[in-house]
This record gives sequence, C-alpha cells and structure tokens, in this order.
Amino acid sequence: MKYSKYKKFVYAILALVIFAIGIVSGKGISFPYFEIDPKVNLLHLGTILNTLFIAIMISIVIDDKKKKDGAHKEIMVKRIDKLVEAIEELQKNVSIGKVGLQYAVSISKQLNQTTKYIWGAIGEHQIKTTVTKEIIIGSVREVRKLLTTTPSRESFTQSDSSQTKVSDDYIIYGPVVITQLMRHIELLKNDLFKAQIDIHSN
Repeated sequence: MKYSKYKKFVYAILALVIFAIGIVSGKGISFPYFEIDPKVNLLHLGTILNTLFIAIMISIVIDDKKKKDGAHKEIMVKRIDKLVEAIEELQKNVSIGKVGLQYAVSISKQLNQTTKYIWGAIGEHQIKTTVTKEIIIGSVREVRKLLTTTPSRESFTQSDSSQTKVSDDYIIYGPVVITQLMRHIELLKNDLFKAQIDIHSN
C-alpha cells in the first residue's frame, strides 16, 4: 500500500511538471471548458500549480484512507461472522440440554474477548452503530451467566429437574434455563447482525 501511495505521488509530480512546461512553452494543455492564458505570469503559475498539487494530494490521502477504512471494516465483519458461527454451535449444544464444562468456559471467554475487541475497533474508527458497547456487553453477560452458573451444594435438589447441574464434566440444564439461554443467545445474534449492517452502511 505504501508503494502504491508513492507511485501516485510520483505521477502527481510528473503531471504538474508537464503541465508547467506546457504553460511556460506557450502551448498549454487543452481542457474542456477550461482555457489557460499563455501570457500567465510566474506568480499566477505558482498559484495554479500549488492549488493543483494540494487538490491531487488531498485526493490521494482520501483514497488511501478509504482503502484503509474498508480493510478495517472487512476485518470487523469477518470477526463477527466467526463469532456468530461459534454462537450457532453453542445454540445447538444448548438445545439438547447439556454442554461440556470446558467448552462452556472456553466459549464464554471467546464471547467476552471477541466482542470487546470488535467494539473497541468500532469506537477507535468512530463507526456509528445502534448496538452500543454497553448493550453488547450486557447481552454477553446474560449468556455467560446462564451458561456457567450452577447451584451451590446447599441449594441443589436432586429431584428438581429444572435446575442446572454438573455431571461427568458436563453442565446439564433444566428446561427453564434452556429456554432462557436460547432466548438470550438469539438476542445476542440479533445484536451482532445489527452491528454488521451498521458497519457496512458507514
């Protein structure tokens, strides 16, 4: 990208030099709707060249910034895509009522770290989104809490099938918790999809 920017700069300089030679030689360069007086003095020539140089450089800088912004947005969207894939896999596991204990811890960590990274990048690049950092953190917190919270020994009742319990390195969820988890996972996915739309539209 630096090499491309350097080439644009060189081309801009060459174009201005050719333009200046054309004016000084009295031949000028023909532009539609634009006529240059061959008698223009050096002061006017300097002003013209300076204006053209600034315009070209602004164009180069803006073009470069657009490319960089586009690359950053593409990275953010891809990170969201991967996160949504992981969430959909979690959704499948929750729907059958149990997930591996290590998996629950791992996916909770992934949700937390990835959303913080994405929304940090959104803030850094000043992308406007209806899904604020506070909203996404709240959505993740609800999923993590339901996913990993198990009752204490004192409150656990063996006969209560609605409770979450740990058995053979698996977390087993009761029907109430499954319903709540599925709802909050779906809300989290919706927040991520909204954020993708906002990133693309900025």
